Amino acid sequence: MAFSPNDTKFSSCSDDGSIKVWDFATATEERTLSGHCWDVKNVAWHPTKALLASGSKDNLVKLWDPASGKNLATIHGHKNTILDVKWNRNGNWLLTSAKDQNIKLHDIRMMREIKSFRGHKKEINSTKCSYRQIY
Repeated sequence: MAFSPNDTKFSSCSDDGSIKVWDFATATEERTLSGHCWDVKNVAWHPTKALLASGSKDNLVKLWDPASGKNLATIHGHKNTILDVKWNRNGNWLLTSAKDQNIKLHDIRMMREIKSFRGHKKEINSTKCSYRQIY
């Protein structure tokens, strides 16, 4: 699950292949996002914008508009289930980790992978972004 930047909404994801956007004030589901072909394992809300990232067992990362429910972009590159997606503080970069034992850093301004980190011998379950510049 992930909180929206203004904490009025949150999102959840499920093995039914969907992502749901929920409203705190009304305690209701606002929207269902569909487009992954398999279990959705994680979701992360952009730190400043109305934008969601999700990772799935279909090996894809998708970017969503939570207001319209539209899939804005699909990021390819991992060869197995995406287990975690994390934005950096300014939201320009997205870290993804997967069962393929890789961590990938994506620059969403250019929609391209800028770095791949290898070294784990098993699946990578979680990542955390540091708030200092890594380049």
